[in-house]
Amino acid sequence: MAQIAEEVFELISNTLAECERSESSLPAHRLLVSLGGVDVKHPNQYVLMNCVFTDFLGNSVVVNEKWHDPSGPYQNFPDIHRVRVTLQVFGKSPVERMVEYEPRTPG
Repeated sequence: MAQIAEEVFELISNTLAECERSESSLPAHRLLVSLGGVDVKHPNQYVLMNCVFTDFLGNSVVVNEKWHDPSGPYQNFPDIHRVRVTLQVFGKSPVERMVEYEPRTPG
């Protein structure tokens, strides 16, 4: 039986704690791909990963990982990574869940 976007959204949302622990979007990405998600190029250089699942009704789940540098002039702060899961159902407002983390420096 084909998955519907709401079910996929819940499954992917359940991986966010693991994404935060592992400091990686891989747990969410691997699950979404296994459910039929496809990687989509994103024009923004700050998007590290962008994967989309679309169900038979045209509703979708988007998982992406972005990073940004919160540093300003004369400041040096670690980059922040955000893994966001968005459910887009026709006729409804998008629903999002997100985790963020500062990757540990090697060493």
